[in-house]
Amino acid sequence: MTKQDDIREALEASGYADGDLFPDEDAVYDYFSPFEQRLMFGDDAIQDEDLLGRMADLVIAERLHMVEPAHHDELHRLAVELTRVRQARDDAIRAAVADGMSYREVAAAIGLSHGRVAQIVTSDPRGDA
Repeated sequence: MTKQDDIREALEASGYADGDLFPDEDAVYDYFSPFEQRLMFGDDAIQDEDLLGRMADLVIAERLHMVEPAHHDELHRLAVELTRVRQARDDAIRAAVADGMSYREVAAAIGLSHGRVAQIVTSDPRGDA
């Protein structure tokens, strides 16, 4: 078995492909840091910084489990749009309640639970709802 095979074997054991795609190289290096490995795997974590670095380098070099660069701008645009739409929804919910609708009436009209409507109405409109 070659050194490259050892790196690939350790890489597969790391569970790197079990979560969301890595958005960028920094996220790969963060994942393969000794600190993050210990958080995820406890005493079973790989702590060899050289090996972890080579594993990260391999993921980046071969674009393994990474968002394609061409999609970064589109993902950012969609995240911004989602934030805008959620804010508009929350503003409309607050306005409906201020105009006299009950939480249950608003919830029934838009398909949320009355508890979620209450969270939105009582949250800071400039913060996360």
